[in-house]
Amino acid sequence: MFKNRHNNENGRVLWEIFYFKYKVLSVCVAIITLSVFLTSCIERTNKYVEDYEYVWNLLESNYPYYRCIENEGVDIEDVKERYRDEVINIEDEESFAEVLSRMFDELGGLAHLSVVDNNTYIGYWSVLNRGGFGNERIDTAFRKRLTSKKLAPRYSLQNNKELDVNREDMYPQVEIQYIEDINTLFLKIPSFSQDLIDRDKDVLVKAFADYHKTENVIFDISGNSGGSDKYWIENLVEPFGGSYEQKSILYFKESDITEDYLGNDMLSDIASLENFPKCVLELNLDKYMDNSLSVSGETKIKSNCKDIKKWVLISGNTYSSVDSFVQFCKDTNWACLVGDSTGGAGGGMTPILELLPNSGLLVRFAIDVVIDDDKLNAVEGTSPNIQCIKNETPLDKCIEQIRQDSQVGL
Repeated sequence: MFKNRHNNENGRVLWEIFYFKYKVLSVCVAIITLSVFLTSCIERTNKYVEDYEYVWNLLESNYPYYRCIENEGVDIEDVKERYRDEVINIEDEESFAEVLSRMFDELGGLAHLSVVDNNTYIGYWSVLNRGGFGNERIDTAFRKRLTSKKLAPRYSLQNNKELDVNREDMYPQVEIQYIEDINTLFLKIPSFSQDLIDRDKDVLVKAFADYHKTENVIFDISGNSGGSDKYWIENLVEPFGGSYEQKSILYFKESDITEDYLGNDMLSDIASLENFPKCVLELNLDKYMDNSLSVSGETKIKSNCKDIKKWVLISGNTYSSVDSFVQFCKDTNWACLVGDSTGGAGGGMTPILELLPNSGLLVRFAIDVVIDDDKLNAVEGTSPNIQCIKNETPLDKCIEQIRQDSQVGL
């Protein structure tokens, strides 16, 4: 009897020891699991929060329109804090990209401020593969970002489905019409994409061959969001022949990124200019560069080009390289502009790229500032020679003006 009691006592003690060890082990496992989870959350949070802080440091130090955002009445600190609260809870790259995109939109998206998607990534590669951006240092700076091992998975050349199709087919064809009673050739050009330069190179010449009585030509680029300056230089301007030179000044904010892309040898101090626009000081710009564009070519159109009146239709949703074309038309009197002021963001350098070190996302924005008559091009755009009134389309206004001009000539 006593032996059984002793055995029971031993069994109870052993069970209590086992249970105690089990509880201790369970608590340890729980602590370790929680620690790993919290560490994972902290690392994940730090990854995107660090990139978020990197973006703001990037803008404050390098984005020349930072003060312009403040002047437009945007509460930058409020924007910064609100979106930071969202970033803390982000778990993946695409969600982070979406938050940044919304934030850039709220800041105004001036001068191409945006998160780079894969199509834009491929576009930069396309320019590099076709001869580059016109400067070896700039090409090197772009290539360094485009080939980084830190790039996010969204950026791909090999595995991109868009490369499996002809990229030209992604864009509508140039629309051609002929308005017979006023001998006017009309061309609606949907895009200046780099991919369309070869496809559309003979469109203008063939159109004039088909309509040899043309006295006016209308280029409708309203709604055209841009692409490459090479498109309009080679496909629209050069076929008419002649030589043109356009000169301007680009203004910069001295920064690490400006140094990386351009170097000191390409820039001069603002102080060396006798006169400069008032907004240069307002934006705290301290560097400038003379910018010039020369266009010349032999006449490819078999008609009297000098007598053909050229018209360009523009609107508020035309910007980037389209705005560059509009500025060229205005500065050289190459064509008469009809419509509404453009969305701007043209006439300067290709927007730079910068890599976010943790997520591998690319962001882009212009580091140069184009100023026309003391107005910021990225904000005000380029104004037309003939302004549309309310409920009047650029095409209607243009045709009306052509009819008036023809009556005057009678």
